[in-house]
Amino acid sequence: MTDIRVIKVILADRSAYLSVRQFVYTFAQVKKIAVIPARYASTRFPAKLMQMLGDKTIIRTTYENTISTGLFDEVLVATDSEIIFSEITRYGGNAIMSKRAHESGSDRIAEAIEGLDYEIILNVQEMNLSLIRNLCRRC
Repeated sequence: MTDIRVIKVILADRSAYLSVRQFVYTFAQVKKIAVIPARYASTRFPAKLMQMLGDKTIIRTTYENTISTGLFDEVLVATDSEIIFSEITRYGGNAIMSKRAHESGSDRIAEAIEGLDYEIILNVQEMNLSLIRNLCRRC
């Protein structure tokens, strides 16, 4: 497993790369949200997020690992799929339905956070599982 020590933090007008330690200490008092864009109909691997990773789906594992870091005021799954929406909400998670026609996960996130008041928005991808696990170990 690669040891990832850098995360991209999306700010209102710029992007900054910060070490995990800097992130935790610098933004301790700032409102932070982690958003997981979750598209069901992936062209390379349809339904990838609903595949099992141990005894849970990839999307549920990603969501729970992000929550377990304790770094965020809110964790949200933004999805175009009733299946993914149900998978998250069935276990008490926070999900929002977005429209299907987005060119990227960032576009899906922009729709999901419209009207929300957060100073930092972190785009979490299921491929970032090792990053999320790293955050869990360090916090």
